[in-house]
Amino acid sequence: MKIMLVDDDPIFNFIVRKLIESTKIEHELEEYLDGSEAMEAIKQKKSPDELPDRILLDINMPKVNGWQFLEALRHLNISKDVSVTIVTSSIDGEDRRKAFSFPEIDEFLIKPISKKEIAEILNK
Repeated sequence: MKIMLVDDDPIFNFIVRKLIESTKIEHELEEYLDGSEAMEAIKQKKSPDELPDRILLDINMPKVNGWQFLEALRHLNISKDVSVTIVTSSIDGEDRRKAFSFPEIDEFLIKPISKKEIAEILNK
């Protein structure tokens, strides 16, 4: 499984990396601290097989936030169904409603997340 983690908090990324490793699910993980870096990485991929299967995406990031990232992803017209899980500290109900207006979003999780939640996401 190819996983892309997009979050501007290096400590959160470290924790998520360790949680993913602890699940023993075979994976390739790419980490990005900004939505623009992650979008550039996606644009550089030459085939659908190189694209992530799952993106774990924060909403509130500087430069390019999660919403802007999702809009840009929509306009790429990629030929692979990439599942996106929002992982955020936001408890705003409007953020949850907005997230599910994107068909790519299949989960909305509030930080911190557990090993169980990570395992459930990756096993979908």
